[in-house]
Amino acid sequence: MSISTQHARNTHYTSQVLSNVSGTCNATRTVRKWHYLLSDTLRFSDTQTNGIRIQKPITELVFDYCVKIVSHQQVDTLYIEQHRFTASELFNLTMLCKNKQVNLVHLTKAPYEQSKNVIYGPW
Repeated sequence: MSISTQHARNTHYTSQVLSNVSGTCNATRTVRKWHYLLSDTLRFSDTQTNGIRIQKPITELVFDYCVKIVSHQQVDTLYIEQHRFTASELFNLTMLCKNKQVNLVHLTKAPYEQSKNVIYGPW
């Protein structure tokens, strides 16, 4: 899976995995889980079939959106572009992700490096 920028800008993103639980789930049946992206400028590549991009809400509502998304049982990974959580919000969201077995990835802009504006990762 890859995430690419919607706008033609020379911006490189780095990912910080805040909660990684991908190896801890031992489900007896296969359930389709979704990858969510809260973003203003990023989108999933055209080949992504189980990704949902949501326009990032105003800063005050990002935490509430994340909690609602993670609380559902159909989420595998939640990607969040450029957001600063308070310490308590980050702790609560990380614990919720671990309890619901959801991977949480924070995408931040890095200084300009030669890139093709595409984020690749282990996801």
